[in-house]
Amino acid sequence: MRKDDTILQEQVDLSDQLGCSLTRGVTGRTTNYESPEQNRQEALVKQWAEAENRDAFLMHPTAEKFGSIISEAPVINGTTLVCYRGCYRRSDMLPHPLPHHFGPPPPEHTDAGRYNIAGKPVLYLCTTKYGAAYEKQEDSNPIKDLFCQEYLLDLAVLRLADFADPSLDNFIQIVFDYAEYGIRDGKINKDEYLFSQAVAAIVGEKGFSGILVPGVRGTPERRYQNIVIFNPGAIWGKFVNMDMEPERIDSILSN
Repeated sequence: MRKDDTILQEQVDLSDQLGCSLTRGVTGRTTNYESPEQNRQEALVKQWAEAENRDAFLMHPTAEKFGSIISEAPVINGTTLVCYRGCYRRSDMLPHPLPHHFGPPPPEHTDAGRYNIAGKPVLYLCTTKYGAAYEKQEDSNPIKDLFCQEYLLDLAVLRLADFADPSLDNFIQIVFDYAEYGIRDGKINKDEYLFSQAVAAIVGEKGFSGILVPGVRGTPERRYQNIVIFNPGAIWGKFVNMDMEPERIDSILSN
């Protein structure tokens, strides 16, 4: 993630030292702390995010509160959602990268990610091609041999919770702000993925096929969203666009 993310908006009411509204530069997510109740919401989430292990995250009282609220979360409407998956050229992509090379990894090759535990694949996608490049770029190094494959998600089949919706309950906004940024100063490491992984597990238990969330590696001028499909093993092949071959996108971030 980008450690130079900026806060675009901050409003503080000095008369009571409570009122504060924060908007993230990269994600655009706004969280509000303008009332005692909203400050209590953050205190609950912070306590939850500091749990010691996965079981503690899932059994925490705030996890139950979160699960009850997201049951009514907005879903992505429409018929088809166009999105993209990036992948560097691998040795098995012969004679060249093809659509079937862009599926999720098998369980034995699945590392832990922000919204999945090791050994349990999810399908990470982006709403833009440049988002796919940001997700794969390492420490702003030049990109080489990166390809992008188009997916066409059938929204009649998939129930995707929209956690990028600006009208979300403030408590949910705070939960995902912590999932996206970890501790409050914006630093995150893989140990802190334990919280976001627990959040994803709870969402999956509520019957959602996946989630849409803001990407955390872009810029305020180039925002994008990530789509995370749970349990993609049996279904991803139905959504990859076999009529569209992968596109090389090495220079897309310099355009």
